[in-house]
Amino acid sequence: MENELFGKHCAKGLVAAYQNKYWQCQNPENAQVIFLGLDANWEKDIESNETGIYNDILKYLDDGVAYWIEVGFHHPFLLPNYNKGGGYKYHSNFAKTNISSKYADKVSFVELIGIPTYGRSSKSSSLFDKMIDLEYLKVLNNTIFDNKPKLLFIAKSVYDKIQKVKHKMKTNDLFDFDMELGSNFCNRLMNIHSSNNTIVFVHTHFSGNITTNHLQDIGNMAISFMDHMKDNSWWKITFAKNGNNDQHEEVRYLCAKDVFCVIDIISRNIGEKSIKDYFNYLEIKVINDDEVDEHYMLE
Repeated sequence: MENELFGKHCAKGLVAAYQNKYWQCQNPENAQVIFLGLDANWEKDIESNETGIYNDILKYLDDGVAYWIEVGFHHPFLLPNYNKGGGYKYHSNFAKTNISSKYADKVSFVELIGIPTYGRSSKSSSLFDKMIDLEYLKVLNNTIFDNKPKLLFIAKSVYDKIQKVKHKMKTNDLFDFDMELGSNFCNRLMNIHSSNNTIVFVHTHFSGNITTNHLQDIGNMAISFMDHMKDNSWWKITFAKNGNNDQHEEVRYLCAKDVFCVIDIISRNIGEKSIKDYFNYLEIKVINDDEVDEHYMLE
């Protein structure tokens, strides 16, 4: 019997599109910034509903980079005739990161499940778990951690699901993140991995109670990396050292071109210990000049 709340989408166009490629916009093998979600979710009646955006969706799935450049926004759910249907909040919030079509060929969207779905996965966690394909996750993992410089952004709910999947499958070979998230993570850009040329951040879900400032932090982080020729920016590092509780935070400021330079500076300053061993948690964000406190500089 079909689950009315969540399941595999049966629209032939969607199924064929995901059989052709599991990503949206840029191929993750060639992307500089990757956003990892739970599942590629579409309204159950998307083929025939009154919004009439199905052809746009197929066009987007065929070549998301060209679509983004042509229409000026990253996803068909932002079309006016979609009338703020399911998924609109997620994508309208993403648009507030100010990651524009200028970066269309550098950004990829991928999911833990590489097939189209309908409904809400939270309504049927067991069915979601059954859709997990270990071989697909291995491909995804190897693509993300392929030693090419890139940023990976994952929402807290995706981070939690990854931990559950790893525990259930009894594997540590997938998404082997370096660091703990910490308990005070809401609307903060928490760094949990800084090796193999991939830097991973956990953020508040785009469909959740996410602030405009947090969305801008995500966008500033991504854009500062994709704009390789950009002048140096100011960065704020908020952290707790290992051995201290989450409430004992320290702050440092530094000037650097992108987050990879920031990680290098941090590594030089902590001596022989690795970032994983030194920090309990680590938050990194781009800030304005007037937010810098020169009494707490890191050089």
